[in-house]
Amino acid sequence: MNIENAKKIIKDLADGIDPVTGKNLPTYDSCNQPDVIRAL
Repeated sequence: MNIENAKKIIKDLADGIDPVTGKNLPTYDSCNQPDVIRAL
């Protein structure tokens, strides 16, 4: 994996998007928690 792909995955997660499917992550998903979003 190159750095650009990794950056896109992290950005998608921080934006609440599943990087595999491109769909919104469920509200209860750990990546949608405020502390996790800030960390990403």
